Amino acid sequence: MKYIGETPAANFHAGNKARADVDRIFQNRGYQLVENFYETQFKSIGEKISYIIDPRTWLKIFRTLQTQNQNLAMQFPTYSNSLVRWTMNRVLKQNRTLIVVHDVDALRDFSAANSIDQINSATLAIVHNSKMKSELESLGVQIPMIELDLFDYLLDKIPKIERHKSSEIVFAGNLGKSEFLKQNLALNFQLYGIGWDKNFNESYNYYGSFPPDEIPFKLKGSFGLIWDGDSIETCAGSFGKYLRFNNPHKFSLYIASGLPTITWRHAAIADFILRNEIGFVVDSLHEIPRVIENISDDQYSRFLKNLEELQLKVTHGFFTNSALDRAEEILGG
Repeated sequence: MKYIGETPAANFHAGNKARADVDRIFQNRGYQLVENFYETQFKSIGEKISYIIDPRTWLKIFRTLQTQNQNLAMQFPTYSNSLVRWTMNRVLKQNRTLIVVHDVDALRDFSAANSIDQINSATLAIVHNSKMKSELESLGVQIPMIELDLFDYLLDKIPKIERHKSSEIVFAGNLGKSEFLKQNLALNFQLYGIGWDKNFNESYNYYGSFPPDEIPFKLKGSFGLIWDGDSIETCAGSFGKYLRFNNPHKFSLYIASGLPTITWRHAAIADFILRNEIGFVVDSLHEIPRVIENISDDQYSRFLKNLEELQLKVTHGFFTNSALDRAEEILGG
């Protein structure tokens, strides 16, 4: 099996962690690297021209396009410049290609037809869960799809944080796009990530942003929240709708940190949380204080106990490796 790598621009972004972990698992399985591309963010037309006329750019493109009729793995979508995207789309069609899906614009009402056509150009896809699979089928995806269930969160050491039931709720991620935080909400938030805004409630505790490999050891609180959109009554808008289909990477972060999770009742991950008894679901953020008050210490201890096996699995790559095992069987090794 061969693979094409893509290194995103460096920042404290959990999405970069997800892609880096998949590449690391490819390597650990002995997949042969064809070429690795780096996300380029041109600051001027001069930088763009320099990139295009650089012989090293075209050598990487040429080497990649030489890959044909192979079992090939790559991650989807591609975030690099248009030249790399063209190359990836071309090589995707000329091989038996497995794509590991991170995001689908069609499920966020962006460029719907284009993303569906790209997925159908592959041979096989690993998608987040059964709800994403069903929705993609209804939008026209025709290739076989394997359900991942949960993104892994590779760590060399497992966080061991002593937790007890309390009203402290962790919310980690891009705070800038989490508009609901600007509303007057009586929750004991412990916030982590980029995008802190002075308009947030003054009672919230903000701890800063940390690299993805450090933050699982930093999260202080009793529950992690997964919520999106600008409403506290429901998960609304494009980002809220997307929760119906995706597995947010922060869910894997919370599990890696041994943190029980709260989410919207209609989120795709709600079934996973309830089935594994690692947290609870709500229709509205207003419900959270009452639900926490009714959770006994014994029930909270069960949440923590049930998280132990999942914590071990996500930090060691269990879910990605299991999906790749199934993919290799379909592709023929």
